[in-house]
Amino acid sequence: MHPGPEGTHTLWIDGVLYADSLPEGLCDLDPIDTDMSDDERERLERRHQARQAYAFVPHDARHPDGSRRYRGPAAQPARVRCPNNPISMRATQSLPTTSCTRGEECGCGRTITLHDTDYPHMRMPFQHGTFAWEASYHRRVGIESVFADLKQNRLHVHRGYFRGFGISRYTLLAGFALAALNLLILYDWYSKRELLDPWGRYLGEPEPERTPQRRLRRMASGRHEKSSVAAESGR
Repeated sequence: MHPGPEGTHTLWIDGVLYADSLPEGLCDLDPIDTDMSDDERERLERRHQARQAYAFVPHDARHPDGSRRYRGPAAQPARVRCPNNPISMRATQSLPTTSCTRGEECGCGRTITLHDTDYPHMRMPFQHGTFAWEASYHRRVGIESVFADLKQNRLHVHRGYFRGFGISRYTLLAGFALAALNLLILYDWYSKRELLDPWGRYLGEPEPERTPQRRLRRMASGRHEKSSVAAESGR
């Protein structure tokens, strides 16, 4: 946690700017951990989602110099109801109402310009703990899986794999490599299920014959479990 720009009545939490009207119970939240139980994780996610209403969000596009304007939680369209912003008080009662005192300065309805140099090592496009943050975080697993498929699991794209000059040529060759990777992934997905992949269907190839091996293994496993249960009950 760090104080926001001077005189704005704001504060930084986990790289996101919030109005100082943020309730005390939503300031210091535990981080989401993979070892948490489902109930604990759900409770913590609800608190992170509740804190999202008090955050400053982008107000317009990024400027050429890297700066960008952000609007407070009571600026229209309001996400909280603030006594110092009468228009926000006309919003639905389902929105949280801040504890601001009428007539005293607060940061709820402000519009602030932030630069890339403002805590660049902490800034995030999404607020930590929210559903948007979690969805973005799990993209890393997918990206690393693609890199692993390119470098080792399916292809072997290493130094010297492409030979040529110019970024345009390398971009074209990388596109062909990714297209080939997609075909391999599709082929493996269909072959594991003993189905004809889309490329084979396009070429008019015959459907593969389904073998009952997988079903027989499941039936044999079920018979083995039943015999084990019967033996245990006989003892």
